[in-house]
Amino acid sequence: MARGGRRPGAGRKPGGHNRPRVVLHPSIRDTISPVEVQTRTMLELWRRAHNDEGEMVDLPLATQACAIARDVAPYLHPRLAAIAATATVTTVERSSPEEARQLAMAALEKAFGMPRQIPQQITLSPESSDIVIPAEVP
Repeated sequence: MARGGRRPGAGRKPGGHNRPRVVLHPSIRDTISPVEVQTRTMLELWRRAHNDEGEMVDLPLATQACAIARDVAPYLHPRLAAIAATATVTTVERSSPEEARQLAMAALEKAFGMPRQIPQQITLSPESSDIVIPAEVP
């Protein structure tokens, strides 16, 4: 039994045409899209469901707006699983100030690619939560 190559009856038939395409009439093409209709309707329902202070005054209208938002969301926002995200999380429990300083300096070196002189003393400012690194004296 042959498994590839030229076979009788295979391929596009002579005189065959492409599949018919849907061609939108110019009057339809220039109008509002269904996603835009849903979005505008959702926003209008949400606006009517709240008063000028932002308090909800009509729960059924807000519920309708939420239902439309749920339906139109896949067309406007990608799923979080579809977005490639990488993160490195380092957890340090009860580290000494020296360990914290070494980890911070290692992260700086990794991020900026240059080794730095490690300051001898890093303190917290008593007036605020700022970190104070003394200037190096040549």
